[in-house]
Amino acid sequence: MNKIYGKRGENVPRHSYLTKKQRDFAELILDGKTQREAYKAVYNTKSHNLKRIDKDASILARSPMVSEYIKKRQEELAQVSGITKEAMLNELLYCIEKTKNATDKKYAAQNIQALNKSIEIISRMMGYNEPERVENTGDITIISNIPRPHKHD
Repeated sequence: MNKIYGKRGENVPRHSYLTKKQRDFAELILDGKTQREAYKAVYNTKSHNLKRIDKDASILARSPMVSEYIKKRQEELAQVSGITKEAMLNELLYCIEKTKNATDKKYAAQNIQALNKSIEIISRMMGYNEPERVENTGDITIISNIPRPHKHD
């Protein structure tokens, strides 16, 4: 049983499965909702201000089980859909070029606005807006020949 998708059972410790609310939150993120929208849809937030909702939603999204679940589901979606960052960029560049060359400027403006919204939603769903992690090897390079600024008296 895949521990990320699985429910708690005899051999699955409590810390290795998502609760229904965590899974619902993650699925809403995958559907293109913002963290705030997803959190408000799943949790009782009537007594919370937006700052607290945003903080709690961010903490939940960054939690290891939820973030791993979202990442795995995004990978599955990318495989099934064939949508990659490169494909999105190529489509965007094609549409921009086509819009630049359009004779009807009003249509072109509406087209680019709709395109931007679509790309924003798809990028959020696929996790393309998240910063990429770079592995730190621990190696440090010291550059000793950098000129130092002169002090002015």
